[in-house]
Amino acid sequence: MPPWPIAIAVLSVLLFFFPPGAERPPMFMEYFYLESAREMLDHGDWITPIFNETNRFDKPILFYWMVMLSFKVFGTGLGAARLVSAVMALGVVGVTYALGKSLYGVSTARWAVLVLITTPLFVLFARTAIPDLTLTFFITLALFAFQRGVASSPPRRSWLSLFYAGAALATLTKGPLAVLLLGLVTTGFLLTWKERPPLRELAPGTGIVIFLTLILPWFVLIVLKHGQTYLNYIWAIQQKAAAGEARYPWHFYLRHFFWDFLPWSPLVAAGLGIFWRHRRELTAEKRLPVPWLIVIIVFFSLVSLKAIRYLLPLTPAFALLAGWFLDRATRLSGTVEPKALRLVGWIAAAFGLLAGGLLMALLTSVREWAGHVSGAGYLWPVLLAVTAAALLVAAVRNSSHGQAFGIAGVAAAGLLAYFSLVPGFSGPSPAAAFAGRINSERPIGTSFGVYRMEVNEWVYEIGPPVISLTDPEDLKRYQAAHPSALIVMTQEDYERAGIKRTVVAHAARPKRLRWRSDGSVFLFDRLEQDREDFYLTAGPVPVAH
Repeated sequence: MPPWPIAIAVLSVLLFFFPPGAERPPMFMEYFYLESAREMLDHGDWITPIFNETNRFDKPILFYWMVMLSFKVFGTGLGAARLVSAVMALGVVGVTYALGKSLYGVSTARWAVLVLITTPLFVLFARTAIPDLTLTFFITLALFAFQRGVASSPPRRSWLSLFYAGAALATLTKGPLAVLLLGLVTTGFLLTWKERPPLRELAPGTGIVIFLTLILPWFVLIVLKHGQTYLNYIWAIQQKAAAGEARYPWHFYLRHFFWDFLPWSPLVAAGLGIFWRHRRELTAEKRLPVPWLIVIIVFFSLVSLKAIRYLLPLTPAFALLAGWFLDRATRLSGTVEPKALRLVGWIAAAFGLLAGGLLMALLTSVREWAGHVSGAGYLWPVLLAVTAAALLVAAVRNSSHGQAFGIAGVAAAGLLAYFSLVPGFSGPSPAAAFAGRINSERPIGTSFGVYRMEVNEWVYEIGPPVISLTDPEDLKRYQAAHPSALIVMTQEDYERAGIKRTVVAHAARPKRLRWRSDGSVFLFDRLEQDREDFYLTAGPVPVAH
């Protein structure tokens, strides 16, 4: 077997699955899917998503089923839930390779998958238990099948059937949005094709049958079970999404497209210009990644709700364009491609050396962090610096292949260092700190709630039901009605509320290192050294401070 498949497979496993024993805590959105799958198993309900003992109709069922099956086999842990996204990520890598080979040849396909598995956004969500990577797999599979189907004349119905099946499974993962995206991308693709096949040759009747066969069973079952309640909820969600106010500017994705796709985004930006210049030399099929990438960026820039994870479905298109650029840069000399590659190589080498040195300095000077890092954790900053030094040598020698591999190596080493050292940064979760005490000491029937905090992680760590209180008057009324209830609040809210409750336990979490609220892959949000303190309170008896 040639070394390329082995190298890609090993690097994919390292980046998607390693290190298993030093994982970061769940991201905000993960708690919904982790806890919902667990509660569905507890209730024996494979139709209705349940969170905090309440029906949760926000998303379709397929991703919940996948997590539930993983829980059945591997237990109800965080790693079992994240395994679903990791396996889907491997699937995206495989389909991207097949699509790249079909469009541009083996060389471009190899570079494309190397770019894909070293793109920070893709790797982060390959290790995150939310449905967006699963959606990306089915969209990529559908577009690959569509390309293969229309590549022959007349179009091959077997491939088109797979396209419609992929569209249906994407819809069962994330909702009607998947069909809309696929429709826009394929329409944009066909509009650039003068010899495009007529609509009747795309087998729309067969497609409708396949789509409805896969979609309708669950939809009918949940409507029969919940009736108008479910339909009203879905309608309300669509209305809310359409009428929502924009929290971020229209150029939100353009900014994050550059930062969250480093180190490859400068090459893709240059590649788009070169791609356009050579567009007449490319067949219509080979232009598929361009409408794929542009449609997704433009569509989500126009809608009010924005999140970084919405860019995931374009990562295969991004990788294919970067792979096309790298293939040219390593084959051609005296053109703009090798020059752009060398510039990015210099920047990546400087970043790797600086980041490796900074991480080592932090590990040896910040005791609070170093105490959470194993001895093996110190190897990753060293590996990052060594890889950056090798890239520097390749840039000095002007070796295009060495620079391309070096940039990928710096990205991979940086990601491995990131995932190995994040647990020491994250600090203890107050929910995890309180969970053991609450579940072991509270009397049967004693209620538990949180005040002015998101309920997600508390439901996951403590178990349902968890009462959510947001208003001071509601807190006082609840205290009066349930004097023995356990309630968690921050120290600031405890002092501001002016209630008489005993502080049963205390936990703290560093404020200085948090995930960004918009879901960016960057860890650092604030760098203050102070803490956020949490009180577990009970009963009406005050204690002296």
